[in-house]
Amino acid sequence: MNFDIRVCESDLWKYLSNIRIGVARIDFKEQSVTLCNSLSRKMMDSIPASDWFTYLGGFVSSADGDEATPFLGSRKNIVHENYLLSMHTIRDTDQSAWIFLHDVTDRVRLESIAEAVNIMDNIGFIFSGIRHEIGNPINTIKMTMSVLKKNLDNLTRDKISSYVDRTLEEVLRLEELLQSLKSYNMFDKPKPRNVNMQAFINKFISLVEQDFCTEGVSIKVSTTDDLWAFVDPRGLQQVLLNVSNNAFDALRVTENPVITLTLYRFVNQVCIKLTDNGCGIPDSQMNELFQPFYTTKAKGTGLGLVISKKILRTMNCTIKIHSQPHRGTSVIIGMPLGAPNE
Repeated sequence: MNFDIRVCESDLWKYLSNIRIGVARIDFKEQSVTLCNSLSRKMMDSIPASDWFTYLGGFVSSADGDEATPFLGSRKNIVHENYLLSMHTIRDTDQSAWIFLHDVTDRVRLESIAEAVNIMDNIGFIFSGIRHEIGNPINTIKMTMSVLKKNLDNLTRDKISSYVDRTLEEVLRLEELLQSLKSYNMFDKPKPRNVNMQAFINKFISLVEQDFCTEGVSIKVSTTDDLWAFVDPRGLQQVLLNVSNNAFDALRVTENPVITLTLYRFVNQVCIKLTDNGCGIPDSQMNELFQPFYTTKAKGTGLGLVISKKILRTMNCTIKIHSQPHRGTSVIIGMPLGAPNE
C-alpha cells in the first residue's frame, strides 16, 4: 500500500488525523489507497492492508457507476463487522476518489429504542383510534339487527334482505380494518402518497378530541379546502400525536386551555400549524428540544420530538417550533405539495 508522504505531512493530514470521521483516498490507476487517517484504519482493522483498495474501491464503483466519470458523489450505509457505517464517496478526478466513513451504529440503535418507547407513549391514542374505527361499524350492525328483530314480522322479504346486506357491508368493513391492523407496522419505510389534508385533519381530530375535551382542553380547527400534501398519513399522524401530546402537557395549569390547528399553503408547501396557549418554552431550552432524552416533564422521555423530526425528514418534511414563556408554543410542519387524486 502506497502513501503520499507530502500529503501526510501537510496541515491537511494533521487535520484529518484528528477528526472523528474515517477518511481514505483511493487511486484507481495505481489500484492503491494513497491516504487514510487513523480512524479509517481502525474501522478497516480486520481487513489486510493489501485488500483495502479492493474492498473500498468496490463500494465506490457500485455507488458511483462508471469509474471513468469524475466528480460523482454518493452516500450509503454499509455493514462492516459490528459497525454500521455511513459511507460518503466523492470522485475528485477520473482516477481517484475520497471516502468518508462515519460510525452511526449507536445513533441507529438509539433511534430504534426511541421509536419503540415513543409508540408506547402514544399507545392510548392508537387504541383510541382503533376503538373509534371499529366502534362505528359495530354500532351500525347492532342498530340494524335490533331494528330487524323488532320488526321482523312486519317487514317484506326485500326489506329484510336490505337489512342483511347492510349488515354484511359493515362486517366486510370490519374485516378490512382488522386486515390493515395485521399488516400495520410503524417501523415500515414511509410510503408517501397524495393526501387530502382537510379529510386527514378531520380524522385526526376525531381521534383525540374526546380525550382532550374530557380534560377541559378545547380544540379549534381552521382548514382550507382542496389542499393536498405528498406524505405518509401514518407517519404524519404519529408526528401530530407527539406534538399534540406536548401541547396538552403544556396546558395543565392554564386557564381556558386551547389548542388551535391551522392548515394553509406556503409557496410550494402545505403547512400544519399547531398552537397552544400553555406555559411556553424558555429561550435557554429551545436549543435542546431535539436532543434525545432531553425533557422538562416529570414523566417525559424526551423522545417525541426526536422521532417526529426523523419521521418528517424521511418524508422530505420540516418542523419548526416558536415559543414564548407564559404565552404558548407554535409548531409548524411543512410538507411537499401534493396533487388531487384522479
